Amino acid sequence: MTLVYVGTYTKHGTSQGIYVYDLDLTTGALRHVQTVADVADPTYLTFGQRSRMLYAVNEQVDNGGVSAFTVDAAHGRLKFVNRVASRGADPAHLSVDPSGAWLLVANYTGGSIAVLPIQPDGALGEASHVIEHSGSGPNPNRQQGPHPHMIVTDPQGGFVLVPDLGIDCVVAYRLDQATGRLTAQPEAGGRMAPGAGPHLAFGADGRHAYVLGELDSTVTAFAYDAATGRLNQT
Repeated sequence: MTLVYVGTYTKHGTSQGIYVYDLDLTTGALRHVQTVADVADPTYLTFGQRSRMLYAVNEQVDNGGVSAFTVDAAHGRLKFVNRVASRGADPAHLSVDPSGAWLLVANYTGGSIAVLPIQPDGALGEASHVIEHSGSGPNPNRQQGPHPHMIVTDPQGGFVLVPDLGIDCVVAYRLDQATGRLTAQPEAGGRMAPGAGPHLAFGADGRHAYVLGELDSTVTAFAYDAATGRLNQT
């Protein structure tokens, strides 16, 4: 089976939650497998290690949450496990660190990032560390404060990078695998043009990163130094 998982907004409109489909690779047809109802605003989804777990943000509910689901290996169906607070309003993105022990969450409106421990059974624990960003940008409508919009570990696993739309920076951290705490790395990461509103994707070689400016409609190429975590514009 080739399975497709679709996250949606449920607060407005008629969507019910997460939708699971089986994709026919010959015809492109989607066969409905499951609707996971009663999960609020699961707008971004990611898998845990070996794809046995799926994690979803709960964006516009209870000042932000994250839900965990098991994935049935035979049929791809989801089963709810638990939900914990994201520790910030409107979580927009999440990712699992390479060790599989920690879930990283970016809270857009809350201006914060959080680290959530992943238990041996895949369930989520309460946040081990929460960091609030500060600052603003020149766009009065979108950059009145910090807005962490995604959070990823670099391909080499050395740094956690957080593109913050509100302050035009890619902020860098190191994650302590023993404690789940983040330490800021002020010499790493990079600053974007004022008013850019950054998002980030790494190239296949892991030595280059491409930063999308959501607010100024630009794409900027950077060389990435894995030893220092620095982004250097090419």
